[in-house]
Amino acid sequence: MTLFTQNLKVVLFCVLSITLIFQNEAVIAQSSEQVWLEYMLNIPIKTKYNIEFASTYATEIETPKWHSLDFQITPEVALNKHVDFMAAILGSHTYQAKSVTTKEIREMIGVRLHIAPDKRVKTRLLTRLEHRNLYSDESEIWETNMRLRIRAETITPLVLDKVYTSNNQCYMIADLEQFISLNHEVHERFANRLRARLGIGYLIHYGLRLELVYTLQLSKNNFEDGYNSTENIFRFRLKQYLNKNKPSKAQGTGN
Repeated sequence: MTLFTQNLKVVLFCVLSITLIFQNEAVIAQSSEQVWLEYMLNIPIKTKYNIEFASTYATEIETPKWHSLDFQITPEVALNKHVDFMAAILGSHTYQAKSVTTKEIREMIGVRLHIAPDKRVKTRLLTRLEHRNLYSDESEIWETNMRLRIRAETITPLVLDKVYTSNNQCYMIADLEQFISLNHEVHERFANRLRARLGIGYLIHYGLRLELVYTLQLSKNNFEDGYNSTENIFRFRLKQYLNKNKPSKAQGTGN
């Protein structure tokens, strides 16, 4: 079996799996299209530590538009080739319609399990617990919410046997993530989500990577309800890595 045939089968399997999962969900009442511009700076330390600085500008294509700015710092440590541990803090500011703005301060801890770290296709499971502090100018109060995020993710090299091993290399990103709000008393729309991502990455060299990712996101107010909103998100990402001579096994969360 040729490498191209193997890659094609992986791509078709990911697309088919995501399609079947989303076909089983409820009919969506409203939809929107969004654009996210992302920059991620990763600083490896020795061979097991990494600090990622991620900034995101997001907006809606339709009117009335909203605009959001996020900044997140994520230190991460590779405990061994199978387990990464991470923590993060995020600050977010969103300008919504009618001069209403919302703010969020979010703390996170997480664990990534590498299912088969030595295989050609990188298969991982990322679990994160978020402590979210939400403020709205409309209510003028802070609310706290705990949210669990579980993401199954794959990274597949499209030409070579292994990803991130040479310059001018293309790879595919495919993952599925469930967001589960643990606080039902918090009055936040669309706190529970199901998100699927499919994208293409291009590794120019070790220190610079470009990614184009399409994200399909279903949202609902309560976990037991049906999904009542869908977002089509087009994400343009620039990822930069320093310390080429001392790369870390931890590669950053990538949001």
